[in-house]
Amino acid sequence: FNFNMNCALAATKLLSSGKSKISKQRVCLLFASESGRTESWAKHLYNILRRRLKLDEPIDLCSPCVNFRKLLESSSYFIIMASTCGSGSWPTGTEHFIDFINKPEIDTKMENDASTKFFSVLGFGSSAYPKFCQGGRDIFREVSNSKRKKLVPMFDFHTADELDGEGASVSNFIVKLLDFFQRKGLINSSVHKLLCEDNGVGSNVASSYSLKLLTKEEALYMEPKSRRDIVSQSTNANLIASLVRREHLDQDDKFLSSMKLTFKLDGDIKAPLYLPGDHVRIQPMLPLSTARKFMQDLGFTGEESVLIEPNLPNLPALVNLCTLFTRILNLEAEPSLTFLTNVVAKHATSKSEKLLVQTILTDDKERNIYYSKTGITIGDIFDFFPSLRSKTEALLLDIITTTPFLRPRSYSLSSSCSLVSASIFDITVGRVQYRKGATLQSKMGVCSDFLATCLLNTAVSVDFKCAKDFKLPPNSTTPILMFAAGTGIAPFRSFWQHRSYLKSINVNLGEAHLYFGCRTKAKESYAQECQNMVKEGILTKYAVAYSREQNIPKKYVGELIL
Repeated sequence: FNFNMNCALAATKLLSSGKSKISKQRVCLLFASESGRTESWAKHLYNILRRRLKLDEPIDLCSPCVNFRKLLESSSYFIIMASTCGSGSWPTGTEHFIDFINKPEIDTKMENDASTKFFSVLGFGSSAYPKFCQGGRDIFREVSNSKRKKLVPMFDFHTADELDGEGASVSNFIVKLLDFFQRKGLINSSVHKLLCEDNGVGSNVASSYSLKLLTKEEALYMEPKSRRDIVSQSTNANLIASLVRREHLDQDDKFLSSMKLTFKLDGDIKAPLYLPGDHVRIQPMLPLSTARKFMQDLGFTGEESVLIEPNLPNLPALVNLCTLFTRILNLEAEPSLTFLTNVVAKHATSKSEKLLVQTILTDDKERNIYYSKTGITIGDIFDFFPSLRSKTEALLLDIITTTPFLRPRSYSLSSSCSLVSASIFDITVGRVQYRKGATLQSKMGVCSDFLATCLLNTAVSVDFKCAKDFKLPPNSTTPILMFAAGTGIAPFRSFWQHRSYLKSINVNLGEAHLYFGCRTKAKESYAQECQNMVKEGILTKYAVAYSREQNIPKKYVGELIL
């Protein structure tokens, strides 16, 4: 959008006038995010609304530390943005919020509060999955049927499809919110108009932005405030860690071996940031070769930088192209319908290519067949549509605004802060390789390949996620049974490390049985460590089932307890 000087002056007058006072009715913005993308959109919405409404920073719905009773008492309006994970479930931790709203009110103060509370829910997901946005739908249903009195929906449940106009869907949801807030008197018509313009409504997101290409020298002399730390600013993470050790756990195949990776957090970390059973999210990088090929197809060297105005959500104002295509945007993603429309159909010059993309766009069956046969990704789009190759700012802007962000990957932690330093953590990762397309071309998992090939001391963005329902029992003498296969043993290593620490300070331990399954003895991760834990009394029993070991009958984990 073009937020010109006249509009800016009008906004200044509104903010300074008596009519523009912030409403006393508090708005609460909650998000339930598995990968961080929904959290990004929540921050985007917060930046739009925060100057006009009494609004705190977005709150993680999945955090066990949130005081929902206090939020319900102090807020009149609730905006919930929720992703969908697994086979259509809401993100881990959301159940604590659901349990709260399903409990009858027993607090006298809340019972006597006759004021109506309003809520809205925006669900995020991918239409490639059968249970599209099911997590958000379930949250909307549960809140609508809540035993808490007077929780009324502002309007119907809304969805945002990662594969088809996610940004436009978010914009339309924001307009719905602004319409509702205007009807309720929280904002006036002038502010409503300004915020709608600030939101940049429409399916063609790129049309609201301008892009300027800068040489390496021009970018160097930009204002310092326009330059940001890409490692941390390109993600939602606020912690930086360095990979200090990589140990292959398999004895037979180093290329696809499971790995134990040790990281050290930057800074003076004294208090534990995670507990046994928790997860860490790591922001990957794409191979430099992938980015270079893509930039060459566009006609760039990678030394150029782009300045986008106004700022795109979660994208630095000034960013180097090489950084953009290795750390921020996901070139390994399949082209979405929005990408095909705003990039391929718009910029391809070949008649045959235009005909092909129109067929793909209008026929779901043909599109699925084409994607299945070619294994096409955004990174190799120029190989399939060569007439796109052109060095234009318009094409680059459309690519940037329609390519999804690289998402952080979650891993179970394989260490305990009690046994190691608070600044050190381990994860266990299996390098992923898969085949794609009719030619069965080999592809590597984005994050596992990055972790397997990056240099030691590489800095990565991380954050920790609580796994409240996957913990050691509070009573250390409670017996525990553990079942795992392959890299699924990762969280149990944090368990036995914590038990080792407890024993070192003379805490009594209950029995702990670990049943593990893998293909062969060569793939028995942490075999020696587990045997040592049995000798030291940390594990009571350690049993292994091999499904592909020569000269040994095939056996699976479930058979170990029969």
